[in-house]
Order: sequence, then structure tokens, then C-alpha cells
Amino acid sequence: MGAIVSAAARPLTDPSARGGTADDAFHLVLPSLPGFGFSEKPKGEFYRPPKNWAARAYRNLIYYNRLEKDGHFAA
Repeated sequence: MGAIVSAAARPLTDPSARGGTADDAFHLVLPSLPGFGFSEKPKGEFYRPPKNWAARAYRNLIYYNRLEKDGHFAA
């Protein structure tokens, strides 16, 4: 997690380190996507879809276009 987010979250999760009481602490959930916002970029080939993903998706789209689209389903 980025240094900016860590610096902002530290006083909320450990207020006793800065003169507060432990009862003032929060539980934080800080989601992060690698390479976006304040998160660091992944190193190497960490974040990549499978090689055949595009082929599988395209094949499913072709099949979807061949489905029967006429008709009245509410009858």
C-alpha cells in the first residue's frame, strides 16, 4: 500500500501511539488495485489475463449471436 494511505490510516488504527486511547481505534478495510490510485505497480508479469481469454470470449460471443432472438416469452 502506498505511503500516503499508510500515513493516513495509521492514526486511525493505532491512536494510542499518538496520545489517544485504544477505544478510539477503527477497523479499516482499504482495497487497492495494483497500479491504480496510490498502489504500486506490480513487478514483472504479475497481472495478466490468460493467453486464450480473448479466443474463448470471442467464441462465446459468436455462439450468443446465433441464438434465437425472435419470439414472445411472456405468452
